[in-house]
Amino acid sequence: MPRTNRINKAGRGAYLALWREEHPGYGARWRAANTEKIRGYQIAPATRMKNDENRRRWRRNNPESARAQSRRSSSLRRARMAGTLATLTAQQWEGIILQHCGACLYCGTTEDIQQDHYIPITAGGGHVAGNVVPACGSCNKRKGNKVPIVVAA
Repeated sequence: MPRTNRINKAGRGAYLALWREEHPGYGARWRAANTEKIRGYQIAPATRMKNDENRRRWRRNNPESARAQSRRSSSLRRARMAGTLATLTAQQWEGIILQHCGACLYCGTTEDIQQDHYIPITAGGGHVAGNVVPACGSCNKRKGNKVPIVVAA
């Protein structure tokens, strides 16, 4: 999001709330007057079914990509709901995996590598490159939403 949009976001919300107060019922009147236009925007049921079939076929043929996409959207939603940053890209995640040689940060195995939020999203950690580490499924589940203790050597 550009800097000006981040700065003005609260101001835009206040402006829209004020506008809606000054123009009560505008949306309902517009929808009533433009039903044909709205119908044109809606997807026909046959098209929707075809899109769903294509989506299911793609997920069946690309299980790894589908799982990665599902995990990413889940992490983004959790971060958004917690009010933390969510800026990790697929390229950054690939770089993190390469940096750790594709191994779990905690036990070193290369099996079932998943994204683990070092500082959990529930504890205020973001879905950002500096907070996501590779972890095997076992270590990730064991860690849960706890912050690992770092012992200085």
